[in-house]
Amino acid sequence: MKDQERPEDSLGLLAQIHEEIKEALEAKNGAAAMKLLEQCQSIALEMGNREEAMKGKNCEMTAILEDYCELVYEINEQIWYGEHINPGKVYRYLNKSFGLMKEGRIKGKQGQNSLISVTQHKRRRH
Repeated sequence: MKDQERPEDSLGLLAQIHEEIKEALEAKNGAAAMKLLEQCQSIALEMGNREEAMKGKNCEMTAILEDYCELVYEINEQIWYGEHINPGKVYRYLNKSFGLMKEGRIKGKQGQNSLISVTQHKRRRH
């Protein structure tokens, strides 16, 4: 990702990748979904680094991005372990966190709300 890329560009790219993840999961192509999830995490990390540079480590957007990365990791783990993945549910979770990022970006801050309820879903091992 280019340093001069605007946060809005990153958000637009994430929205597009979320759609591609859903399509890959619907096609039962876990490897493609995992590569796309890696892209999401890289974009979120870059966004987090920019936010920290501008506003410091404890800004709300950084917390939202950390939660997003945790969600991406959890989904990736579920795919890796061959667990049942509901493409629609994954898409909704990713878009919920995306909505928080977008809202935080527009408002310039985010309240106490986070993705804790989304990321608390635990991997079920069979």
